[in-house]
Amino acid sequence: MKYFLFISFNSGLNHNALYESLIAVRESLEQLVVDEGLNVEAEGIPKAEDLIKHFELGDDYVGGLSNGDWFHIQETSDENIQKTLGKILV
Repeated sequence: MKYFLFISFNSGLNHNALYESLIAVRESLEQLVVDEGLNVEAEGIPKAEDLIKHFELGDDYVGGLSNGDWFHIQETSDENIQKTLGKILV
């Protein structure tokens, strides 16, 4: 599986990226918190193990930061990525 990470910044900017693992997603979220001048522990970003357990249930994950930024993690497959790219490139 792969994971899309969508971030909506309080400033109105948006960012999205595709990751190979939830560990990489977690690292990206930690970096976001640091870049925003926030405390990783205080923000309560879920650990990779907790994200893995969450996605075993099949749900997307949505979280927010104390500064108003929010993020959405979505599990996807290579097949879904190819379908999406096909629609974009047509």
